[in-house]
Formats: sequence, structure tokens, C-alpha cells
Amino acid sequence: MEIIFHGLTEQAAFDKEKEFILLYKKFGYCEANLTDGGQGSSGWSPPSEWIEKCKLRNAGTRNPMYGQRSAMAGKCHTLESRMKISASTKGRRKRPRTELEKLAQSIRSRGNTYSKGRKLSDEQRRKIGASLKGKMSGSKNPMFGKVQSGATKAKTRSSNPHSRKIINTITNVIYDSIRHASEKTGISRNRIRRHLNGKLLKKSEALPLKYLSD
Repeated sequence: MEIIFHGLTEQAAFDKEKEFILLYKKFGYCEANLTDGGQGSSGWSPPSEWIEKCKLRNAGTRNPMYGQRSAMAGKCHTLESRMKISASTKGRRKRPRTELEKLAQSIRSRGNTYSKGRKLSDEQRRKIGASLKGKMSGSKNPMFGKVQSGATKAKTRSSNPHSRKIINTITNVIYDSIRHASEKTGISRNRIRRHLNGKLLKKSEALPLKYLSD
């Protein structure tokens, strides 16, 4: 087999396929090609009816593995095998199954340039709010009923570029953020924030806290 062209885009390869099928058909070849070529199946997603037919065709005794025991039944991969499988699949993107996943994947592939400097109109905000209403509330929220561990909270605080460390001027204890100080001292975040911003009306309400960088 000889490779005539390489490095072509998908569309260019389709065009070349049509060109050569037409050429060889003139000489009496390519009798097996029923089409003119160039269609391709890239990006094709099978309809649900087609999937159901395939399931029925291979169900029960028609399945080639029916009644046979799996080679991995009762066995576990060794640590070395698991490491090899992990290395071979690392960085591989999952195939998007829904339109929302496809949209999210396309936005991630474009990077931040899609929304950089872009402002949503009031109408767009209302539409987005209406489409998400009720979808993330209660048990539908992926974090419903879950509690973050102390290590996770500390990692989140330390990785937040907008967090500012706070120091207790009496005990010299340093807190990673206003939330961290509130959790450790029992003082509300709003009161701590108002004190740090100089918005407390009474001096008696002042706290021995200040930003570490001050």
C-alpha cells in the first residue's frame, strides 16, 4: 500500500476521495464503491432507534458471549496493570453524551476567549436564570447533604487569589480569610468584614483583627 497524501484536513481528504473515485471509475475500477465518496462518518451520532435495534439483535442467546464466563471473573488487575491503564487513558476526553456536555466541551476547547470581556444583557440573564431555575436546588444540587473536610476547606482558602490573610493583633494567630477567621472565632463574617473596612459605627465593637499585609 502506498500513501499518496498525508497531513490533509478531513474535508480535504473527502475531496480527494471523491476525485480519485471519479477518476478510477472512468477506467472501470472502484466497482465496489456505491457512492461518489466524501461522505465520511466523523461526528456521526447513532439515533436512539438504531441503538435499540442493535441491543435487541445482540440480546440473550444471540450475544456471542452468552453463557460464557468472563476471563476476568473473580480476578483483579495488579497494581502495575492499573498504572498502565491509568497512563494510557490520562488526558483522554470523555465523549460528550448530551447537548449540554457538547457545548461545555466546545467552550473549554476555545478557552476563555469565548466569554472574555463579554457582558450579558438583562434578557440573557433572565433566560439563563429561567433555564436553571429548580435544577440545582435541594437534592438536585451535587453538593446536597455533603460536607467538605477541613483539609478541603483549607486548600480552597489557600488557592483563592482574592483571599487575604488576617492576623489577630493580640494572639498573633493568622487566618487564611474572613471565613476562616469567622469559623475559628465565632464572630460573624459580616461583622469582621465591616471592621476591616472601617464601617463599624461604635469603637466599642472594634475587633483585634487586621489584614496581614497592612
